[in-house]
Amino acid sequence: MSGADIAFVKMHGCGNDYIVLDGVARPELAAGDAPWRAKACEMCDRRTGIGADGVIVVSRGEGADDVRAEVVNSDGSPGGMCGNGIRMVAKLAIERGYVRTDRMTVVMGGVGWRKIGVEAERGADGIVRRARADMGRPELEAARVPVETASLERAGEHCWAVRSGGVGHVMTFVSMGNPHAVMFVDATPGAPEVTRLGAMLERHDAFPERMNVHWARVVEPRIVEVATWERGAVMTMACGTGA
Repeated sequence: MSGADIAFVKMHGCGNDYIVLDGVARPELAAGDAPWRAKACEMCDRRTGIGADGVIVVSRGEGADDVRAEVVNSDGSPGGMCGNGIRMVAKLAIERGYVRTDRMTVVMGGVGWRKIGVEAERGADGIVRRARADMGRPELEAARVPVETASLERAGEHCWAVRSGGVGHVMTFVSMGNPHAVMFVDATPGAPEVTRLGAMLERHDAFPERMNVHWARVVEPRIVEVATWERGAVMTMACGTGA
């Protein structure tokens, strides 16, 4: 890397793609005033930039087998947790020798910076093929997601009715270190509808930190089809914490 150039790795988990920056090799990339932060939107632009749902910068953790990862959304806002991103971070850290074993801890930005245990599986060639992350327990208390429920109507246990554009939407709010609103539906909406509704619901007045919005259709007991609108980004192909 020299001048304004930034070395990066383009990675994805189930199509949820990120620009990953190595702040272990170049610690200045993890600094709060790193120049790339002002250009995150340009970097993520799919027509004129690299194209991604966001940027992840990886840096050293406190322990020998810890790494720290910060997520920045494609609009430049803080991303908090990212389930698919954690797996990308594990792959980079292991294959570049930043941790000693295939078990590691990723400290990722969110409510209080969560510590996530990750276990990777490598092939005979040493390449990480899979990674499993323990995302911890979901938080269902609306105030801790956070959601301001004073203007909402309760629609059942952990369910609330949210009105937007004159239409009511029944949602369950969940935090995995970032806020999610899940709607169980009979038919998954198409991209135009997800984009229209997602853009409105993300910024509803009841959501002080904005919201990731999901439409979930139970196909059969062990299969759920989901359409996702991610806060600070757009409609994405997958969302690990949303899953």
